[in-house]
Amino acid sequence: MQVTVYVLSTCIPQNVEPCVPQVFGDEQSAMAAMDGALRAEWVAADPHDDADEPMPYPGDPVQACGLLAELYSDGSYGRWKITCHRVTVPDRTASSS
Repeated sequence: MQVTVYVLSTCIPQNVEPCVPQVFGDEQSAMAAMDGALRAEWVAADPHDDADEPMPYPGDPVQACGLLAELYSDGSYGRWKITCHRVTVPDRTASSS
């Protein structure tokens, strides 16, 4: 049986291989997890605007990821992304002879 899964992962800038992967059965769940991860990183990064006030979280995790990458332009910030994959799941109901 073929199923679609969505993998949320980040990477360490020095190593482009994905790490901290999480697998979801639908894109909405993956996006919600990405939003949670980015909100936590946003608070930890404490980005400021020109008035030296903390910038509010943009509400869009993809936009937040881009803004954090700009803030850490030295490349020290890993990027989060969601990838979609079609995978084959073996049929466990078939009896082996």
